[in-house]
Amino acid sequence: MISVIVYALLIEFVFIFLYPYLNMFIKSLQFEEDLQDVNRTWVLTGLNFYNYAQALEGLDYWKTLLNNILIV
Repeated sequence: MISVIVYALLIEFVFIFLYPYLNMFIKSLQFEEDLQDVNRTWVLTGLNFYNYAQALEGLDYWKTLLNNILIV
């Protein structure tokens, strides 16, 4: 009986820890219209990778990664 309680608490703690990361990941894939609609929190109408492409371009990711590899 005690092991069931322990596992239930562990699952609850894992959910509490992972929820913010899962929420951020789902929101990063949503379109802007989906973000503005409060009824579509977890349901994706499509995958939007434009946010990631924009971040890679704005941060100049590949050049920075190459510089870090060369320095290390």
